[in-house]
Order: sequence, then structure tokens, then C-alpha cells
Amino acid sequence: MGLNLADWALRGILPSGRIESISDVGLQARISGKFGSGRPGLGKKIQPVPELNGFWHFHVADVLLKLGEHTFPSAGARLGTLARYAPILKYMSAFEEDRNGRIVTSAVIEMVAYRSRGIVSEELGVGFSLIAAEKWLRESLGLTNIRFFDIDLVVKDKYSNIKHGIRSATKRRADWLIRACDPARPERDLLFLLESKGTATKDRHGNMLEKAVQQLAATTIDGHHLQGLAVCTYSPVGDLKIYAIDPPGNFEQSDTPFLETPGRLEGNYGQLLSMAGEWREISSPLHDENPETSKTILGMDLKSEPLSQLTELQSALNIAHWSSDYALLENLHLYYGTPRPRAPRNVLESERTLQTSVGVATGYVLRIPGCPAAVFAGVMEKVRAALTEHDFMRVKSITSEYRSVRAAEIRPAAEGVEAGNLAISDSGAVLALIDL
Repeated sequence: MGLNLADWALRGILPSGRIESISDVGLQARISGKFGSGRPGLGKKIQPVPELNGFWHFHVADVLLKLGEHTFPSAGARLGTLARYAPILKYMSAFEEDRNGRIVTSAVIEMVAYRSRGIVSEELGVGFSLIAAEKWLRESLGLTNIRFFDIDLVVKDKYSNIKHGIRSATKRRADWLIRACDPARPERDLLFLLESKGTATKDRHGNMLEKAVQQLAATTIDGHHLQGLAVCTYSPVGDLKIYAIDPPGNFEQSDTPFLETPGRLEGNYGQLLSMAGEWREISSPLHDENPETSKTILGMDLKSEPLSQLTELQSALNIAHWSSDYALLENLHLYYGTPRPRAPRNVLESERTLQTSVGVATGYVLRIPGCPAAVFAGVMEKVRAALTEHDFMRVKSITSEYRSVRAAEIRPAAEGVEAGNLAISDSGAVLALIDL
């Protein structure tokens, strides 16, 4: 990792630029043709996403924050390992601008990958799929306060009570559940799905998107299908492309499943997890039409009632872990039975307040070895205060205010932080690379 840190120290600023995204009728035909008539579209056609076809501008800082906020260890992990900084240090120098103004992966990606190229591709797939989904929901549907939740949290070690042997079944479900607010009805959040894929192998995106569409089709909430997005990131050295397809479904606000934002939470974290989803057997069009070769397919059915509270709790846990807020973690444990921190604070971290153009952020910094800079992982202070009081409606109101700045395409700024080295997410998480 030494070379990428030294390389970043020479430049000092995370790059921003154009990324190439493909979502056209050619990709639509390629993916649709893999299934034949009626499969797996549930009666609806797979569609391209116009907002994700062509070149668009993005900031690497936004991708790094997505990775830091959403690929941290599980809620019960030891915080003293500083693991939440790992994706930031790992990928901060993995991108560069080519002579055409495109952001591509740098040669450093080979050093980062070493013998784990599949893991790197998967992680990059997560980061860029979340960015692409945000763009789709903002520009196509006009939604705000977009938050992502790992469905894996509610499916581990949980199987439906079915008669046949579970080991012979194939289980399919999407990676992410998305909550996104319609400004016209701010008390509710519309629900969508996202499946993330990543590869460094040429022309493999077609097979990956085929599987992604199947996973999305197999995921429901209260028995109803959700619209979603299938994204595959292609990231060989010296290139970077996003392939995206709109899976079955048509966005109609009257029919789209939604969750109300609770005024107060009343559930226990463990109980909510146990009720949030269950595997159930699904039939055609995902089955093989030949009964002798057909495999049992299990899909995930999510439950809206526990999810309404669980996702708010999970968002608070994400924030607490990312900002290393032991007080908030203890608060959530006391009231809702969430896992508590199990390690003393690491001596390499130091507390820091960051004044940004959209408010004060609080968190901790970790100095980058060999660089005159540090990584700041924090949260908007107003968001932290509202979470401490369990006022989730106020959290939504606060984040709506500062996210309107981004909607106007004005990047937030902060003292002692170079332009491009600051990112703020819809949940209130803050990432900054601070000059020392």
C-alpha cells in the first residue's frame, strides 16, 4: 500500500472527471435475449436507463465515502481495528484522469489487488453502483434523501419452513434495499432495489447483469415486486465503465411500495432483524420449464412493518460506526439492544471538528502514513444530535436542507480541505482528507 499513498501525496487531491456509462437498447437486447419469452421479466420488459447512458461527471471522494460507510465490519465488530478506514486508504490512489478527461483505474490497482482481484472488483462494483443508483433516482425520478441498506443483514441463517431439503434449493435476492424520499410527500420513503456487480474481465458484464436481473426479480416486499437497478462495473487497469439496466417494473408513485418514517422507534434490534425478511419458494418465470431438471428457487420476501424501524436503526448504526461515535453506539444499545462497542478507542485516532459550508461535522481523524494529511471520518453534528434523541423525522429534515446544496450542483467546502477531498452522504456521513 506504500506506493499508492506516496503517489497520492504528490497529487494531494482526489480526482474528479467523466465516467463512461452504458445503458442503451443494445444492452437491453443483449440481456433480454438471454431469457427468452417471458423470463425473467414477470410480464414487463427490461429497459435501458437514459440517465445512465453516456458520459457523466463524478467525484472519487463520493465513491470512497460510499465504500467506507457501507463496507464496514458488522455491527458487533471491534471498532479498535480501524477497519472503516481500510477502503479509503486502499482506493484513494486507485484512480486517475486519462488524456481524454475520463476517470480510469490506475496501475496502482494491481498492487491493491495482488491475489484478490475478485474482491477488488466486487468492492468497486459496490461503490460505483451506489453512485449510479443515486444519479438514477435523483435525475429520473426527482427523489432525495437516498439511503442504502444491505439486505444481507436480514437474510443470514434464515430459511423458510418448507418441506423439501433446503440444501437442494438455489437462493436468490438483491444486494441493496433503497429508501428514497419524494419531496412532495416527505413523510414517506419509496422503496427500490439495487444489485451490484463488478468485474475486470472483458465482456463478462452481460452474464453478470443476467444474474443481477434474476436476483432483483426474486426479491419482494410483502409479496410485491419493486423496481430496481442492475449495475456492473468494469474496472481493468486503465479503463472504467458502468453497465446498467432497469429491471422489470414501471415507476408509478401510487403503486411503488413505501415506508413511513417513524416518529419514535419501539422495537428491539434483534427482534426486528428476525422479522424483517424470510425465504420463500418462487415459481416460474425463474424456474426451468422442464420439471425433471427444474431446481427449487428461493427468493427473499422483505416485511415492511419491521423494516420501517429497522432501516432507521441501521442508518443510525452506520453513522455511529463510520464516525466512531461510542456514545451514540452505547445510546442505541441501551434503548434498542443493538450491539455495543467492544474495544477501547484506538490511540492512532484523535477527535476533530470540521467546519463545512453546510454545518459543523464531528468525528475522528487518522493520519495517513507518509503523507502530510489525515482521513476524517465523521457525521454532521445536527444529524448526530437528532439521532441521539431518536428523532428520525428531524434527521430527514436536516439532511434535506444540506442535500439541496448538492442538488444545485454546488460541492460542499470545508476549512483546510482541498476542493474534491470532501464528501457528504444523504445519511449525514462525512469524509474529508485534511491537510496537516
